[in-house]
Amino acid sequence: MKTKRLYNLSIGLVCLGMLCSSSLASGQGSQAAMSEFIRGVDASYVTRVEEKGGEYFQRDGTPGEVFEIMAENGVNYARFRIWNDPAEGYCNEADVLALAQRAYQAGMQLLIDFHYSDEWADPDTQIKPVAWQSLSYEELVQAVHDYTQQVVGDLMAQGTPPAMVQIGNEIPAGMLFPDGQVWPEEYNTDAQWARLAELIGAGIQGARDAGSQAEIMIHIDKSGDLAGATGFYDRLVGLGVDFDVIGLSYYSYWHGDIATLQATVNALALRYGKPIVIAETAYPWTLDWADYTNNIFGLPEQLLPGFPATVEGQTAFVQAVRQVLEEAPNGLGRGFFYWEGTWIAVKDNDHDGSPWENMALFDFDHDALNTFDAFAPALFMTYTPLILR
Repeated sequence: MKTKRLYNLSIGLVCLGMLCSSSLASGQGSQAAMSEFIRGVDASYVTRVEEKGGEYFQRDGTPGEVFEIMAENGVNYARFRIWNDPAEGYCNEADVLALAQRAYQAGMQLLIDFHYSDEWADPDTQIKPVAWQSLSYEELVQAVHDYTQQVVGDLMAQGTPPAMVQIGNEIPAGMLFPDGQVWPEEYNTDAQWARLAELIGAGIQGARDAGSQAEIMIHIDKSGDLAGATGFYDRLVGLGVDFDVIGLSYYSYWHGDIATLQATVNALALRYGKPIVIAETAYPWTLDWADYTNNIFGLPEQLLPGFPATVEGQTAFVQAVRQVLEEAPNGLGRGFFYWEGTWIAVKDNDHDGSPWENMALFDFDHDALNTFDAFAPALFMTYTPLILR
């Protein structure tokens, strides 16, 4: 029987003082901002939570502003998704602009995640915004450029320039289906790949035409599929797509164990020589729930061996992901974003709560969890291998 090598973590935390985000003169990210290891949180649904009555508290139960709480606990980057015209209004441009001001005021850098949709975009679902569905392909390319330029320009104009811009969300099969679709197999043609590259390029050029020097991330979900990841990025590189950062999603239930993640990260770093960011990751601190909405991860069989559904297990998971990046070849592990760490439960009766409260970074009383220890500016870890049969 094969044995599986996992890790038991013995952690020493050394806080060297919070590394304040650099001032961004002239509305552009500084070199310090671009080189600092990213300890980020996706906080896209903060407005939704707060409008439903949710509040956030420090570890000791003291109320506070959520971005200030996170910054004080080591978070140095906020990630916000943007939908073109969402039905509920959350995650539209006005919402993102407001959240960006709050995060920036707390000293965080910003990653803006363009979905180019009115709703969730993921590997299987890349629905064009309603307003773009009747456009010709040439008009769609222009719309991507103009919309990206508008949003990035508006962020810069209000004094919250993004340090990183993500063109598309989890796009291994393409984006803006069917125009930029490259999977399933019937779409896997040179012509379709050329269209995808042009659409991505339009978004990149839109950010540049806004005057931004933000790093450009291209994000897929293939942290457990090295062949799939290299097949995707080889195509983009071959087509001359000019991007800076490789972004991966890593959810252990779907993508495998830490060793698999490490193998993928290391191989991509060596193959492309580009910085790598885990753009999304998360892990449960409990299998319980606190509202009327079913949770996405709530079963014992979804857990990664060696990482229980406890605060300690969640902390160890984040620390393990972090170390994979810190040990990536040639210093190319740039950091990680914990996905929707602020999507706490707000009890209501409409079954429209959070499917993620047991994966958040705040407990059911909305107090910050000790998991934030894994976001400390300096983190020294030693690993003792566990052999699990």
